[in-house]
Amino acid sequence: MKLSTKPACLVALTLFLGQMATSVLGADSEWSWLNPSPQGNDLNDLHAIDDNTIVAVGTVGTIIRSDDGGQTWTVQDSGSIWELNAVWFTDAQNGWVGSQRGMLRTTDGGITWSQQTGISVNDVIYTLHFVSNQKGWAAGGSGKVYSTVDGGNSWTPQATGLPLTVWLDDVFFVDDLHGWAVGSGGTIIRTTDGGASWSPATSGLVGTIEYVYFLDQNNGWTLGGGLPMKTTDGGQNWTLWSLPSFGTSETPSGVHFYNLQEGWLTTTIQIWKTVDGGDTWESKSTLGLPDGRAKGLMDFRDPDNLWVAGETGVAYKSVDGGEIWTHQTPGVRLSWNDSSFVDATLGWVVGEWGAIYRTTDGGQSWGHQPLPDNFTSGLLSVDFVDGQTGWCVGAVGRIYATTNGGATWVQQTSGSGRTLRSVFFLDAQNGWVVGDNGTILRTTNGGQIWSPQMSGVAAGLRAVEFIDENTGWVVGRTGTVLHTTDGGEEWKQVLNAPTGNLNDVYFQDVQTGWIVGLGVIYRTINGGADWTFTVFPLNQFQNLNTSLNSIHFADTNHGWAVGQSGVMVSTSDGGDNWELIFNPIQNPFDPPTPLLTDLWLNSVHVFGAESVMVVGAGGLVLRLSMPIIVGPTLSSSLTDAGQFRISWPQDGNTWVLRGANQVNTQVWDTVLMDPVDDAMGNWFLDLPVVSTSRFFFLEREEEP
Repeated sequence: MKLSTKPACLVALTLFLGQMATSVLGADSEWSWLNPSPQGNDLNDLHAIDDNTIVAVGTVGTIIRSDDGGQTWTVQDSGSIWELNAVWFTDAQNGWVGSQRGMLRTTDGGITWSQQTGISVNDVIYTLHFVSNQKGWAAGGSGKVYSTVDGGNSWTPQATGLPLTVWLDDVFFVDDLHGWAVGSGGTIIRTTDGGASWSPATSGLVGTIEYVYFLDQNNGWTLGGGLPMKTTDGGQNWTLWSLPSFGTSETPSGVHFYNLQEGWLTTTIQIWKTVDGGDTWESKSTLGLPDGRAKGLMDFRDPDNLWVAGETGVAYKSVDGGEIWTHQTPGVRLSWNDSSFVDATLGWVVGEWGAIYRTTDGGQSWGHQPLPDNFTSGLLSVDFVDGQTGWCVGAVGRIYATTNGGATWVQQTSGSGRTLRSVFFLDAQNGWVVGDNGTILRTTNGGQIWSPQMSGVAAGLRAVEFIDENTGWVVGRTGTVLHTTDGGEEWKQVLNAPTGNLNDVYFQDVQTGWIVGLGVIYRTINGGADWTFTVFPLNQFQNLNTSLNSIHFADTNHGWAVGQSGVMVSTSDGGDNWELIFNPIQNPFDPPTPLLTDLWLNSVHVFGAESVMVVGAGGLVLRLSMPIIVGPTLSSSLTDAGQFRISWPQDGNTWVLRGANQVNTQVWDTVLMDPVDDAMGNWFLDLPVVSTSRFFFLEREEEP
């Protein structure tokens, strides 16, 4: 016998008395991060160990590594769910990562990572710098600097004299003795004795200085704090230095000099070079969408081999001194706002910059479909009724239609200048569009003519759904719920409707429907006469203000909803109960897989009961191929002896009950007891009532 390597079910029982239905993912369930590759979380730091070996780290525990110069990447399991801020390797095997919860260390090239001893998990480490295999420094929150002189085996705090309110964003040393650290409040400190003592320098800045680089003991540069600064006397005095001219949307984020004349500057969308000490700058590459923005994460090993990385996992490389830059992390990184699939393989996504992409292989690859007028504002919604006929809508009243699968798109006249946020078609002729300021449009001829309908509200409308030609629903801001039974000739505001900002509506039939919005899922089983709500469970990335953006059902039982901060919830009992998916990823009883994301999820489609497609910010495309197994219902009650009884029906499968004390930090333990047969077709376990919250889930055993 073996335990399934996938989570069976997770049920929160906080001394709760009653029943909770469960659904499970089958043993063959598998999430795939289809776009971008190898993943799309933001990268916060990158370190080139040699010409071939590169490691980068980022949000929600992300670590990626390449051993072939960036041609291919592997995602490593950091074992962390927190922001990883900095990375440094002294050789191909020994490396450290600074995080929001202390420091991680590896001695096997990242195959395994563990918490670095000597640095508290309560310390935030923002930056790392080594000058040799033995000597290095780490800095971060509370004005702290740590040093190591034994290759990272031990770390010693250094006295900086800074208040606990200061955080240090960057540290840089040119040798064993001379170093600088910069951070909040215009802070610059320097040392000439390896950090045995630190002294403050006056920058004249009040903002956060984010980046520092020194060429030698005297010449250095900083970025952040509102102004770029430089020094020629080791940091005792600082003056302004010149930046190239660029637009307001471009932010300088990294600087590197090889000598006093030749240097590099990265911004969010460009790489600049100077050969005259910064008096003039030449743009060498535009690193913009759809490939993804750089974020100033540079590692220039020598004048020829250059790396930058940044948002949505993007990395660029040059091997000719910056003349040519190649994209090393494939995939489109535009943020997708909506998707439409006609089956499990054929679908479209729309997003920022007027982007439309199509897949014919279930999201494995995507092809761009241009618009006729080079529209560059956002597209917000797309709907196809078959493999050929579809529409998309967006900013400034734009509506586009295709009758050949998107090979060509034609702009239709909406008659509105408002932002249009949702489109829905029943068939090739009958459709509706909703948008800002209570806008509702209808067509009965495929969009040749769009006619306005009176909504009676001024609120922004976010989603529209029709069950037939007469019965439809619209939801929007400030709890707006509209209902029509005559195709929209008259829209009535539902007075006993959900509240808050509402983002999506989905009806299975005239009676049964759902609405999602700010922190809740609403359901009606009587055509909207009454609504009940469920507050969905949260993880460490979410709070009560987390919104769900999209909801979809495969059948009457199996449904999914997705939203901000990577939240995913699913139901297998028609919405009676909803369970948090630890993203597609954080299996509580396996080594966690490294697909955790906190990106916004904007659209979900469920195909039958066997696969789920999710799209979102940063070009994110996730797919779950899963046989869904309906699990038993967990019940809980207090026994006469004052114990906490958990029971579940005998269904022919073997289930192991597991429990946890701290879900957010994945501290899991097994309930080491065999269940008891109550002779009435149920298994049960009696547990002591504990004062802290406990979470329980069933894990199905499988034949080897």
